[in-house]
Amino acid sequence: MLIFTASTGRCGTLFASEVFRSLTSIPSYHEPQPWCVDETLEQVNQLSVLGKVAQIEIDEKIEQIRECSYKGWYFESSQMFIKSYIYRVLTSFKDIGILYIERNPIDVGLSYAKKCKNEESGWFLRSNWKGNFLRTEEELPFYPNILWQWLEIKERFNWAKQYCNKYYELDFEKINQPEEWKRIFSRFGVKYKEFSILPKGLKKNYSIDNDEYAKRKFMQRYDAPMKGIEVYNPEYLRRKQYIDNGIKIIAQNSAEVNRCRM
Repeated sequence: MLIFTASTGRCGTLFASEVFRSLTSIPSYHEPQPWCVDETLEQVNQLSVLGKVAQIEIDEKIEQIRECSYKGWYFESSQMFIKSYIYRVLTSFKDIGILYIERNPIDVGLSYAKKCKNEESGWFLRSNWKGNFLRTEEELPFYPNILWQWLEIKERFNWAKQYCNKYYELDFEKINQPEEWKRIFSRFGVKYKEFSILPKGLKKNYSIDNDEYAKRKFMQRYDAPMKGIEVYNPEYLRRKQYIDNGIKIIAQNSAEVNRCRM
């Protein structure tokens, strides 16, 4: 089974990939390239026919999933699955599972306020795009767009449930509970190492997102406008590729070690 997450972001997706990597023999990834963000994200959600560059990136994404899976098993926790390439995944593969992670939308907004240095991001859906389930007439400012995106992701997941083989709805408040992860693994038919607590170092500290700095920034810049699509410079992309290759090696090695132990 190929398992993906449906998430707004800031919902413990990196943490989820680390749990899968530590406790199962499934190759587990967070945000492997290609990301399918920026122009690709916009075209998928705006156009009936993709441009050449976007089509190539979506094709490369499907090939990456094939290459990184092992005997039909794969886990990826990128927020872009539900936003960008879910349609191609559903038509390209048969055995699909979706882990939907729901966090309080206000906490999601506060977490983005804590993280974001500015309001420019090519990782966000925009509220007035033509392909949305819930579409606004005008594009919303940055933080209202985050709250709208929370609803849009939920609607997209509710639509996707009928087309995937299995799904699980994870309450973010339970993300540190070992028994919840056992239920998740069992739901998807995933073999896992026996555990009574999460492995050492694996505990999601989400209280830091809801501090006075995040609250102040959220309220002061609530109506800040969305900005243009990000353009990543070649040097950034080159270094990110090295990191991405390293993550793939770690994921494959972790899966192999766990297979030997299980």
